[in-house]
Amino acid sequence: MRALWPVVVLLVGCGPDSFAELDGAGDDDGLELVAGELNATSLLAFLNGPDATLAVLTNDVRIDARAARGIVAARAGADGSLGTADDVRFTSVAQVDAVAYVGAATLVKLDAWAATHGAATVTVDGVRFTSAEAALAVSVVNDSRLTSAGLSSTAVSNLIAGRPISTLDAVAKVTGVGASALTALRKYVQAQLSGVPAQVGCEAGSFDGVAFTKAEACHAVEFLNRARFSEMAALPDAARLIAYETGPDGVYSATRRSAWTSVADFANRPGIGATAVNGLKTGAAAWTVNGASADTIASTWANRTALVNLPVYVEKAYVTKTYPQTGEGGYLWECAELRDAPGATNFVLGCRPAVVCGGSCWSGVNVWVSRVHGSFRRSTMPGSGGYRISLSN
Repeated sequence: MRALWPVVVLLVGCGPDSFAELDGAGDDDGLELVAGELNATSLLAFLNGPDATLAVLTNDVRIDARAARGIVAARAGADGSLGTADDVRFTSVAQVDAVAYVGAATLVKLDAWAATHGAATVTVDGVRFTSAEAALAVSVVNDSRLTSAGLSSTAVSNLIAGRPISTLDAVAKVTGVGASALTALRKYVQAQLSGVPAQVGCEAGSFDGVAFTKAEACHAVEFLNRARFSEMAALPDAARLIAYETGPDGVYSATRRSAWTSVADFANRPGIGATAVNGLKTGAAAWTVNGASADTIASTWANRTALVNLPVYVEKAYVTKTYPQTGEGGYLWECAELRDAPGATNFVLGCRPAVVCGGSCWSGVNVWVSRVHGSFRRSTMPGSGGYRISLSN
């Protein structure tokens, strides 16, 4: 099953640890938590391990006794034992949240305790990761660094298709990911944690007449593989899509490829010339690594004033509302309210010229759309909040 992307939203209840509640009352109050705010790997490792006893949960973690009893009962084996850290019974934060009397405050307490007292290691398919390695490994499989981690092309493709992936156990369950892939992933994250950078093509030289030092070339390759689409505005439109969606093989993926190994790779692609290579040098010089390699609805809204008239590319969005045809700027537009996930807070209107799709630009609401690619604009349209994405796909 393909997982939701790029932001996973959990609808979690509010247990008696956060609000007054009668015994036996329902624990679903519609409160939202973004899963990325919790370290799912360390939290689940702690709850699945032998240290998460009823006494520890109630006396040390200090969660509600009813929630603690529910957690222990949910993960106990047939013989009543709590198992080991390798004996996974909770496989997602959503499963923990589903336990009676577990709510937002409980999850926060468990997360905080696991971060400082939880299991020091996590073992998956016989490959043991420290908590820090496991957390970084999950981050790597969800961003552009995955293509540099030494996994097979099959494993990489299947992991990309399954994004976002919230735990190391979920990584291991992806087809094509086994002990060898996990070993390669561990080796990669160990190098990252030790400060050893991933190896890329750092050859100095002149490409289409544009000179790069070795340091500039290294940074330019990292820019090609890790910059958000909106951060690539210095490149011409066609070159930007080549940089984002393809690699040296020229195959378009309609998603982030991150397969570049040298500036020469990029300069040698058909359609790339001096203007594009100069844009690469200029764009890379102004860019710094920020941990995010793709635009999202949330990041677009957060940076809305700076992104006006710049390109954006959201790989997947959820349609929560459609609007009647509306005129603006001499055109008739059909717009939809787009979010990163069904319950996400932020939204941005995605609008297409009505003439392009003949009155049927959007298939409906409560559906996913992919490749939201266009220019971010100011807007006076009702419901826009002052901004919209003028889609070009």
